[in-house]
Amino acid sequence: MLRRTFLKAIGLYALAPIVGCKTTVPPVAPFGTSIDAHCHVFNASDLPATRFIRYTFLDLYPETQAVHLLDVHDPDIVDSLIAFFEAILGANSAPSAAQEVAVLSRTARSKPENGDLATASAIAIDAIGKHIQKIQQSSHLSTLTAGRASADQKVLDVVLQSSGGAKARRLGPLTHVEARQAAAATFVSPNQLGVYFRWFRLFTLYRHKLVDLLISDTQAQGLKPVMLAPATVDFDKWLNQDVDGSPLAAQVEVMDRIARRDGPAVHGYFGFDPLREIYYREHIDRERQSPIALARKALVDHGFLGIKLYPPMGFSASGNAGPYPKFVTRKVGNPSKRLDQVLDELYQLCVDLDAPILAHAYGSNGAGKEFAERADPAYWVPVFRAHPKLRVCLAHFGRFDLPSSGSPGQSFPERSWEWTLGRHLKANPHANVVADLSYFSEVLNAGATERKRLATDFRRFIDEFDPGIEHLVYGTDWIMIGLEGGYPHYAQSVDGFLRDDCGLNEEERGRIFRGNAVRFMGLGAGEPARRRLLRFYRLHGLDPARLPVS
Repeated sequence: MLRRTFLKAIGLYALAPIVGCKTTVPPVAPFGTSIDAHCHVFNASDLPATRFIRYTFLDLYPETQAVHLLDVHDPDIVDSLIAFFEAILGANSAPSAAQEVAVLSRTARSKPENGDLATASAIAIDAIGKHIQKIQQSSHLSTLTAGRASADQKVLDVVLQSSGGAKARRLGPLTHVEARQAAAATFVSPNQLGVYFRWFRLFTLYRHKLVDLLISDTQAQGLKPVMLAPATVDFDKWLNQDVDGSPLAAQVEVMDRIARRDGPAVHGYFGFDPLREIYYREHIDRERQSPIALARKALVDHGFLGIKLYPPMGFSASGNAGPYPKFVTRKVGNPSKRLDQVLDELYQLCVDLDAPILAHAYGSNGAGKEFAERADPAYWVPVFRAHPKLRVCLAHFGRFDLPSSGSPGQSFPERSWEWTLGRHLKANPHANVVADLSYFSEVLNAGATERKRLATDFRRFIDEFDPGIEHLVYGTDWIMIGLEGGYPHYAQSVDGFLRDDCGLNEEERGRIFRGNAVRFMGLGAGEPARRRLLRFYRLHGLDPARLPVS
């Protein structure tokens, strides 16, 4: 299930338990090494967490032409879920980047609530139990007066059903022990609410703990991860809420420290927002540091691999034209030309430093109505032409179900976003442009008919546009993929789809899981990107053999 549709599933089934999804789970067996070309290890101190969840996952947006922060006075299921999220965060604050730097530099002790999954789980369960008590009493009173079940009660029904109890609206308030027992049963349950609660808990952990979890989860599936490329994000200006806990410079520093740890190489993407650069240049919101300057510093001095762009926040890769949120236009007017200019400067910086760009490229998670469409690969084609040496990975490939502005008037899959990319690859087979298979949740839960369609389109794409299978790479989109109940066997499921449904042999799958990423990232012997990272290794006395090489 896509992130943008999980609320619809909740509404459809009234939050009834979902005991597992249709999945294909290959047996656990070693099948090689991997590079996770797209993941995340941010926590709740790195982004406007509540607004991010509301706007991007739940398709609830501020009005494009009005400052409206969705202060819903009649709570619905969305608000009830977010209230649980906030209860968990309130009970166990996410460590800031500066606090984690102190832990990694051994000037402060690690806190078990942020570094131990079992401890964090226990705290989350206790917080859920207390919140259950709080909302059950208020919902019970509301029901007596309103005569109908509230959204809170629908959530409570699932909580109590998970623990074998009656529906919430048929019970009086639970005792503390009963509420905690219900919370614990829901937390470990296979239904979707249990998955969400466990996912919420991840936002309270240290970033290096999230790295360790991803490594462990990957190894448990028979893969040996040799490199992770986690992307930071910068959503503040488009969500109209600045992050105070972990500003960008502090996030750069903590990722620098994580890159120095033992284990698989960890080199991330710096989350860049062109609107923040405009604010800096025009002295808006007291911006004191140029994001482009900080991006250069992250790439040159702090072990970052490349740049992350998130167009669904409100901009496109080229040809920006709006509309924009009113809280943006009131500050800067129409920023279209300035967005294009800043982005072009960023592209040139990436060419100069041989730094790859990772860009969200599926029509989901927009911060405003129709903003998700700004991730269309059609906006990238002019960039590829203007900067032919630019390395770009377009994320979330493989669904073939969105109409691209670059392919009007055709049927699917020919009019899809993937086909727009494919036409460019066919005309430019040596371009440093790839697509990743991150958050490809259909391999976890698609029915037989849908799975067959996906495999047919996937195979057609390869045959027509990428016969050498050189432009596809593996990624997870962790921690976001944690929203899926089938996440623990995601790598196996992707491999099974490529092998059994698409007919790819071991060598071809190896390119997707590792080889193509090495080439795309510029990690070949003597390449500028590799030399840049090896300077970081020498500076900190790291073993250069850790860095993958073709």
